[in-house]
Amino acid sequence: MEQNFFNQKSEKWTSLELDFHATELKSHLGTEIPLMNRVTLIEYKTKLGRPVDLFDIEAIK
Repeated sequence: MEQNFFNQKSEKWTSLELDFHATELKSHLGTEIPLMNRVTLIEYKTKLGRPVDLFDIEAIK
């Protein structure tokens, strides 16, 4: 699915193709949780470029 977002670095609308169905199931406290692939998540957050996303990227690495 193509998502459009405002890239704060370039100050332009940008599109990014994401497959929200391509998740990894992880178990937490007995509940299966679908999570975005780590590499895809970092790519997505890098393109968003918001301070909170950059903080998340550092925490993920």
